[in-house]
Amino acid sequence: MNKDELIKQAKDLISKGNIEKAKSFLEEHKDEIGEQYDKLRKSLPDLNIDDLAGQVKGFFKK
Repeated sequence: MNKDELIKQAKDLISKGNIEKAKSFLEEHKDEIGEQYDKLRKSLPDLNIDDLAGQVKGFFKK
């Protein structure tokens, strides 16, 4: 894949909510992506387990 294809793939993963896959993909291709790596990495939501648990609990509250 060329640089543009890698960036598109990363953006697709992010937009579909595949955050962990997107993080892994970015790490694997960080050298090929170059200066776009930081921009894409910053666009990822930074959810940790506590945030996720809080969101799930809030979903089930009436």
